Amino acid sequence: MSRMHGGERPEDVVPPQGTRAEGRALELPGPPQPVPPWGPVPPYGTAGPEPQPDFDHADPAAYYRALRAKYGPVAPVLLHREVPAWLVLGYREVHYVAGNPELFGRDPRRWHAWDRLPPNWPLLADIAHTPSVRFTEGAEHRRRAGAIADVLAEVDQFELRQRSEQAADAAVDRFAGAGRADLMADYAEVVPLQVMAGLLGLRGHETADLVRDTAAPHAPYPGRPPAADPGPGDPDTGGHRTSATGPYGSYRPAEPAPGSRPPGAGPFAPDPDTGGHRTGGGPSAGGRPYETDAAAARVRALVQTLVDRARREPARGGPDLPALLLAHPAELTDEEIVHDLLTIFAAGRRPTADWIGNTLRLMLTDERFALTLSGGRHSVGQALNEVLWNEPPTQNIIGRWATRDTELGGRRIARGDCLVLSLAAANADPHISHGTGPGALVHNQAHLAFSHGPHRCPAPAPALAETIATAALEVLLDRLPDLALPTPAPPLPWRQSLWQRAPTTLPAVFTAP
Repeated sequence: MSRMHGGERPEDVVPPQGTRAEGRALELPGPPQPVPPWGPVPPYGTAGPEPQPDFDHADPAAYYRALRAKYGPVAPVLLHREVPAWLVLGYREVHYVAGNPELFGRDPRRWHAWDRLPPNWPLLADIAHTPSVRFTEGAEHRRRAGAIADVLAEVDQFELRQRSEQAADAAVDRFAGAGRADLMADYAEVVPLQVMAGLLGLRGHETADLVRDTAAPHAPYPGRPPAADPGPGDPDTGGHRTSATGPYGSYRPAEPAPGSRPPGAGPFAPDPDTGGHRTGGGPSAGGRPYETDAAAARVRALVQTLVDRARREPARGGPDLPALLLAHPAELTDEEIVHDLLTIFAAGRRPTADWIGNTLRLMLTDERFALTLSGGRHSVGQALNEVLWNEPPTQNIIGRWATRDTELGGRRIARGDCLVLSLAAANADPHISHGTGPGALVHNQAHLAFSHGPHRCPAPAPALAETIATAALEVLLDRLPDLALPTPAPPLPWRQSLWQRAPTTLPAVFTAP
């Protein structure tokens, strides 16, 4: 089992305090979780309006601490100011929910709030049911996810390392002579893209076409305008949607509609009627001209072309994921293969790019790593793992839906309730981490950065992502040993997203070769 997969966690976990279920005892770091003092409450709370904790994208952990102090490990929230859900903050609780699909399923069609969603609700594209492996359950999920795991296991890590180094060298070549670069746009985002394009068999302009169309705003139904504030992105269309303000989306307070409740500051605002918190964002509609249907059609047509090509032509050497899926004993349909290739592309590209970017940011700003930056090989592995604890690329996951009435963390969860899993908050849970500050837990792989349970990243994927990220970092540090931030150091703002974590820009200077 790969180092980054978190293999040291047992599969069976004692249910969180206040949870009705059975399980075996698990020795977790830290003291046992106390019985929550908040007690069972009706869904989404009953308290009156209270001051809103400030959400700072520079320090989201402070906000999660405030939520945990107020509500415990499971907090009532409103998604985009409108739709009730539960934000699962505790490590034990996230581990339990993700590991018990019989109680917390992945199929969103059981959600009882569908009739409450406005037509242009920003997260529709992310949770509307599709033929993707993301929404399968039981035997069907084992068939689909098993096929993905099997084909990823066919990727030779030595060959992948070589591909990654070649992509990294080519990226450095493009900016090395300038003596400066934006390490996010010019490097962190480029290397995983080129590697994933090769694994999918993309040729020539096909990579640029796929990137262009997967950046378009996607929605599940024709004729709906894009949300100005997108959700976490749609792996079924290959990546992230574009907001009205930037290529990776933003979360900002909206102007309240006449007669509506004010959204409050930041992405979580108090709900005067329920005492819960809202996830904020921009207006429900607006932004650029709508091209969702055309872009989505082009994406699927392009990936179908890859499948048809793999069926016609023998493999040209190296792993050919479309051909491997076609030949798999699971006998996947073309539609299933198209959806699953897009899921692989999205999951392998953006989170890996953000992992590289977050690690570079750490190594350029933290003196523990800056002191050995010129000998980067000695600290790359430590930095990569520390990032998975403290700044995981995937912060929150939507979602799981309760299959029956139950309790979790002292909260009554009704059948059909939606749960959002906060991987970032769970990693920082004081009951298991004893702190995740500089130097803490850097050799501990029990983080939840790759989630947990049947819908976690399949076993080969974290190791493959680590291979790409490690190669990218080591090539960069070898080629540009005096890499540093400009002087004076510029601000390094974080992406304005509740779902992903990465710098929006990462300027660096170095001596041109």
